[in-house]
Amino acid sequence: MKQSFIIFRIILVAASFLLAIWVYPQLPQIMPIHWNIEGVADGFGDKSRYVWLLPVISLAMLIFMPLLAKIDPKKANYQEFALHWEAMQTTLILVMQFIFFLQIHFSLNPSQSDFMGNYMLVGIGFLFIIFGYLMSKIKQNYFIGIRTPWALENTDNWDKTQKLGGFIMALGGVIMLVCGIFSYLNTYLLLTIFIFMVFIPMLYSYLLFKGKH
Repeated sequence: MKQSFIIFRIILVAASFLLAIWVYPQLPQIMPIHWNIEGVADGFGDKSRYVWLLPVISLAMLIFMPLLAKIDPKKANYQEFALHWEAMQTTLILVMQFIFFLQIHFSLNPSQSDFMGNYMLVGIGFLFIIFGYLMSKIKQNYFIGIRTPWALENTDNWDKTQKLGGFIMALGGVIMLVCGIFSYLNTYLLLTIFIFMVFIPMLYSYLLFKGKH
């Protein structure tokens, strides 16, 4: 199973480079590289540089993410969630390729870019749903998950914090997915979701710690 994940990631990254090579002649010299939540392009760059940006980032992720398990002081714990860690890496690279495809598509079809925000929400919502599920499976480490000092000190605190954090992340992902599908693009709602995802698990981890001291 681990090899299947690795092979799939390699195929995804290779496909992004092949896509960049294939569409390069058709892309405008100055291509959009950033869109706001309404789908309006508000950042531009020369295609000779930026068409390769996401494929190169994906390649770096492909190479360097597996190294985290080798340099983490708690690397022995990775064996307990090895497949889930493989799934997290694969999901992240898959979403990166989805974003790259959107960038290429809307660069070639600027009249359709009003939907960029929708698709981005769907992609990020999907990422959060998968990560939210997987977070409850990961064990103590210094790179992945909600790494509060109280969770890193106590395994029970860690497990409970990841479960709550994963649930909130998955719930936030579902909300983002629905918003993307139904074109409800609200900056304040998205900001609220991110605040809840970050601060509620941190507070919960601290309260667990205080409850035992």
